[in-house]
Amino acid sequence: MGVDQPQTASAYRWFTEKLQACSEHITPEATSKALNHPGNDQVRDKILYALKTADLGINSVYLDNNPSNQDKSAISIVHKVTNDAVDTEQYAIPLEKASIGTQRFFSQIGPWIIALDKGGILLVDDIEASMHPLLTKRLVEMMQNPEINTNGTQLIFTTHDTMMLNLSFLRRDQIWFVDKNDKTLSSSLFSLWDFSVRKDENIQKGYLQGRYGAIPFLGSDILETDTKCTAN
Repeated sequence: MGVDQPQTASAYRWFTEKLQACSEHITPEATSKALNHPGNDQVRDKILYALKTADLGINSVYLDNNPSNQDKSAISIVHKVTNDAVDTEQYAIPLEKASIGTQRFFSQIGPWIIALDKGGILLVDDIEASMHPLLTKRLVEMMQNPEINTNGTQLIFTTHDTMMLNLSFLRRDQIWFVDKNDKTLSSSLFSLWDFSVRKDENIQKGYLQGRYGAIPFLGSDILETDTKCTAN
């Protein structure tokens, strides 16, 4: 079924090979698999370069492929430290001991580089989760740069980071809002293109002021202590 049927084989391959997704719960296995993949040196080098230049202090990565070492982490990140005497030492720590932001970036960068290498579409939910805004911005810039994104990979992401609302960074047709109806709880999707905005307009400020909708309306009594909530 799927790949074995001539009528659906092409569509099946597109979904399995060209569509990738990253969520808040993404695990580091995809990145470690890409680093471990034989004959894929170009992808490996790009992942290691991205890790080194992300200002996370990562100098290299150690992968333990011995299944008998159950008491050791399969993935360790190596830090290079220079002391006051200008002596340099390297220390390896298990990835799970690193900050959540470092773990998140490590887990995400593998699928990111693979998507750039293959082309297709990369879906990312809450792209900014646990990461610095400038690091998130750098990831998006990789997709925007035709010298890096040579295969026309398309990025579709959700975010609550209003720093992204900048017309010097994204076009009006690239920015979409999701607004929830407070009565029906249904959601509507619309683009910034639907609004008449100046090229120099502060989109971030306008959004937070409610000019384009799609913001939460918090009741004035949100901190009232006598409010009761019953769960069934």
